[in-house]
Amino acid sequence: MLIFNKYKFKLFFNINDVTDMSYMFDRCYSLTNLNLSYINIKKMPIMFRMFKGCSSLTSVDLYNFNANNIAYMSEMFRDCYNLTKINIDTTDKNILLKLFYN
Repeated sequence: MLIFNKYKFKLFFNINDVTDMSYMFDRCYSLTNLNLSYINIKKMPIMFRMFKGCSSLTSVDLYNFNANNIAYMSEMFRDCYNLTKINIDTTDKNILLKLFYN
């Protein structure tokens, strides 16, 4: 479920063949909350700067994004200054540290 301002939109799209989600939500300034927990990302190894510049983003649910299967996710949340909650499936501190830049 994407929430833009006060409106809710459900995403229905097929990402089975997607291998790169880099910059997918780049500079979505009005994006405040994002739930992508229902997406299976087994074949999606690249997520570089996926949420870069989402300055209003406060929470993200990426529970099914098994971070151990993602090859390149550096700076995923670069310049997300208001982000306070991330739900992601990993306990590897090295992976978590790579998610942020500023």
